[in-house]
Amino acid sequence: MKYCYRLVFFLLSFFVGGCSTSLNNFKTHFYDYQHVTTALDSLTEKRASLVDVYSIGQSHEGRKITAIKITKKSNPARNKPGILALFAEHAGEHETTSLAMGIVQYLVDNGQINDRISSLLEKTELWIVPMMNPDGVDYDLSGAPEPFSWRKNRRPTETATYGVDLNRNWGYHLEIKPPEKIEKCYSRKDSPNYAGDKPFSEPETQAVRDLLLAHQNIKILLDYHSGSAGFMQGAVGCATGRGTRKGIHPSIDAFCNGFIDSFAERVTDPHDTRPGFLVMSNEGAADIMRQRVPFYIKPFVPSKFFEEPGTSINYTYDQLNMAAIGIELFRGSSFFKNLPGSQRILIENQVRGILLLLDIIAKKYGYLDAT
Repeated sequence: MKYCYRLVFFLLSFFVGGCSTSLNNFKTHFYDYQHVTTALDSLTEKRASLVDVYSIGQSHEGRKITAIKITKKSNPARNKPGILALFAEHAGEHETTSLAMGIVQYLVDNGQINDRISSLLEKTELWIVPMMNPDGVDYDLSGAPEPFSWRKNRRPTETATYGVDLNRNWGYHLEIKPPEKIEKCYSRKDSPNYAGDKPFSEPETQAVRDLLLAHQNIKILLDYHSGSAGFMQGAVGCATGRGTRKGIHPSIDAFCNGFIDSFAERVTDPHDTRPGFLVMSNEGAADIMRQRVPFYIKPFVPSKFFEEPGTSINYTYDQLNMAAIGIELFRGSSFFKNLPGSQRILIENQVRGILLLLDIIAKKYGYLDAT
């Protein structure tokens, strides 16, 4: 089981502080399913001119999978270019849902009074799925497992075994296989990385896939994840083809390469003493990581990173010809010690990145029905 980790950063988290399980009031700062539902009901009543909330499907246990669309309805132009951001695809990554709700609140609070935000929301759409894995989230917060430890959804896979890793369940043609020991983690039903019986076997991944297919005006996918790390703030990276599929979407590669460094710079907190967000590419990540990590972690950085099968960003890039960005929020123990201030700073930093991307698609695509 020690090989079954999402990225090398989770191997490195053995050396650094993660979440504090002694945090007695963590539910005060993080959302369960009902908390999100109640907050969105209140938000749509107060900000009906900016916010629409949709149910795009149901989880295995029957919870609604909710998508929020933020745009100025005073400009009803069809097919404004859009961005879709996913949060809490992995159940125990609760700060991602808090981030999602904070981004929504920030934009709707400022969408009528801040000229830049108002202009961007007039020209673009931002779609947010704040809790892609509601069954897993509620289970992780139930007290049955250690908080922040459950990863998968909650579909029974065999007797006394539950869950599929939703970010291994997307349909993605993978020609370069990972090492055998790691590949076995995707087929073992007791593994936290179990990929399911087939691509899109899970209602949660089906729901988001169908949202993407139904809204071809969406031009960038963002998938937010989180993990423990004390040596850096985080990583961002655009999906690209590899092996025989390298360069299959050169226009998307060029588009993404044109803004990804600026995006990483925007979301970096200048007051955080750790190194800023690192722009990642699988092929060059190992060398870059060695330049960033403390000396005592260097021996544990592999010579190269393998490509993960079944991820949202690889599917979206490979199959839908769309820019797709994975974002890892590497939280240290101080994040939990300084709540809610640390969460507020995270929201402000990530909003800067979102606004940059909205500005980019507004300038590049304009109104798609006018082209």
